[in-house]
Amino acid sequence: MEGLIRRARQGLRHLVDEKNSNRMRQLAAEELVIRHSCPVPFEADMPVTWQVRALRDIGAWVESNAGRFVVGQWYFAGQPC
Repeated sequence: MEGLIRRARQGLRHLVDEKNSNRMRQLAAEELVIRHSCPVPFEADMPVTWQVRALRDIGAWVESNAGRFVVGQWYFAGQPC
């Protein structure tokens, strides 16, 4: 999350990496919503079974929207800036 332009797939990687703190995972989830307009809710303090379901759904969303986002382009609410 070091202030770099990230792809949605990288945000998903931050979410699933159990080495990341809940704070970092929450920030990655918020970035997916703010930048890419990901519609799947995720909270780092959800029950684990809900997180697993959300991560699966976010992964499916990332895959189905992979062609929408150009690497290096800034986005807000899923639209280029």
